[in-house]
Amino acid sequence: MFSPTLVHSQGLELSVTPTLFEMSATPQQVWSSSVKVINSNPYPITVFAEVVNFAPQGESGQARFLPILEEQTEGVTLAEWFEVNNEPITIEPETSAEVPFTVRVPEDASPGGHFAAIMVGTKPPDTENQFQVSTSQIVTALFFVRVAGDVVEDGRIREFAVDRRFVGRPTADFVFRFENRGNVHLQPQGEIYITNMWGKERGVIPINKQSNFGNVLPESIRKFDYAWESAYTLTDIGRYTAEMTVGYGTDDRQFHTSIAHFYVIPIKGAVLTVLALVTIVLFARWCIQSYVRRLLLLSGVSLEDQIKMRHTPQRGDVAISLQQESAAASSEPTALQTFVAVVRSWGIRVWLVAFGVLLVVYLLFGFLSRDVGSERKDYDVTIGVPGAEVNLSAEEVIFNREYAIPDLVNDQGYEIHIINVSGTPGKAAAAKAVLIETGYAVAKIDSEVADETERTVIVYPPESSEVALNIQRTLGVGLISASNDASKTVTIYTGSDYMP
Repeated sequence: MFSPTLVHSQGLELSVTPTLFEMSATPQQVWSSSVKVINSNPYPITVFAEVVNFAPQGESGQARFLPILEEQTEGVTLAEWFEVNNEPITIEPETSAEVPFTVRVPEDASPGGHFAAIMVGTKPPDTENQFQVSTSQIVTALFFVRVAGDVVEDGRIREFAVDRRFVGRPTADFVFRFENRGNVHLQPQGEIYITNMWGKERGVIPINKQSNFGNVLPESIRKFDYAWESAYTLTDIGRYTAEMTVGYGTDDRQFHTSIAHFYVIPIKGAVLTVLALVTIVLFARWCIQSYVRRLLLLSGVSLEDQIKMRHTPQRGDVAISLQQESAAASSEPTALQTFVAVVRSWGIRVWLVAFGVLLVVYLLFGFLSRDVGSERKDYDVTIGVPGAEVNLSAEEVIFNREYAIPDLVNDQGYEIHIINVSGTPGKAAAAKAVLIETGYAVAKIDSEVADETERTVIVYPPESSEVALNIQRTLGVGLISASNDASKTVTIYTGSDYMP
């Protein structure tokens, strides 16, 4: 009930437009319009139109259609206010037909939301119930009518939670349940803002942004499912915070906030980190012990005496003996000579190993510092349940969030795809905004999580060389390269040299 309707069953293709009417009305108002039914088949079809009421069923946005029964007709439901032609309508192959209707709001119409649907489909043969239409051969246009008066807009966040609190990679599944306690439909809109333990943005999930669907009917609960997955590095560990802010209402806009926490703890990475730390500590301990042993040898204490000293309980005698031996030895070489002798005695291999360990630690610290400081990372968002989900890349989310620019109709004869390969999210979104303002329609933006690429490259089919040159001038950067690909697609790979 909350998505565009298209039927494709047993070779029959049938669609309707528009799929949703949202209207505000007053008592005694009369409103007329029509629904277009499209026959995409190579043969004519005959359809029938019926009007029914509907109510929510469950929490997944499904509808329960309620036909008008003569013995229960009281004139208080929206379907009873409709006037629709019930005669059969024949639609010629690959054409469309209009289904006109009129809505007459009665004088005593109750304020708030009223909901109905025009069901258009083929009528099954030999049926006594005129409302028993095969669901595989039916399309619907929904009607949300808001009657003026004592309208109550009252909603709340019933639940916002993460599916698993402990995960091995930066990924999470969220459940959002919204309850409508008023008498008119509500559409919660907002976003889920995800940050890591350092407070850096790691993802934004839009909630009903740029959508006419996702409504919650009165006295019902609607569940929304979201999934998020971010690029993975060593710094993506620790506690994550997902803060959801949603607003609703037309007369009086209201906002609610809820927070959920989850933890990214990669077991394999944690084990390797602990092993690395233990190795460093053991190596440092070995270096110190080796240094002490060398000093004792230079002071005249043999290895056998060192072993005895390690196991004897008389610590005071050992300390006195060591002091005496050190005093006797100090009269012979100087401190500088002793240090030089110890350094030489360690050998070049020990120093190379120590230098290598220090270099690895320094490089790892530099990488982690750079990675922690990044304001954004690439991520993907999935909205909805499997089979009916909508997938969004970070570039699409950033474009819809930061650039209030509508997409252009693609009548260019070719498509433009923008792929961000810079490693910094947002460059493809910025390039799309620039091209749209110049008059180009962009069909797709995305990103590739790979090694950071410095140069921007524009790949074009041979017949679009002039387009590639114009795009290069518009963006101000980019190497152009012809492609032998048969598809009419101009692909722009935005590198780190593109500065929007």
